[in-house]
This record gives sequence, C-alpha cells and structure tokens, in this order.
Amino acid sequence: MAEQDTAKRGQTSDMKPEVETIPMAVLPKGVILNADLQAHIGRQLRAVYDEVVNEAVPDRFLQLIEELERKTSEGA
Repeated sequence: MAEQDTAKRGQTSDMKPEVETIPMAVLPKGVILNADLQAHIGRQLRAVYDEVVNEAVPDRFLQLIEELERKTSEGA
C-alpha cells in the first residue's frame, strides 16, 4: 500500500521527489494533484513570492530594526 501511495506522487520509496509535493492535509479528502500540476502551481507561487522578496524594505522597518538592535545590545 505504501508503495502505491509513493508511486501516485511520482516517486519511488528510495528516491527524492522530482517536484515539490503539496501536503495532503492542505487538499480536500480524495483530491490528488499530479506532478505536472504541482510543478505548475509551484512555479506560479515562486513567481509571485520572488517579486515580494526583491522589494525594498521600507525605511520605517529599517528604523525599527536598528532601534531593536540598539536596545538589545544595551541590555546584553
């Protein structure tokens, strides 16, 4: 049974998955996404989050971080 489950996810029991898999707890019961669909979703999510990661940090956040670091070093 375990071998069948790993085969459904596009991997063998002794190999790493070829693509990232979506945790089964996230999907409704009985829904299985094939590897191509999972890969497509992964690419789309990476594209969205790459934009966020590459955005500049707002000056106010930098000020708050500097203030926190200063207070942390004073208290240590």
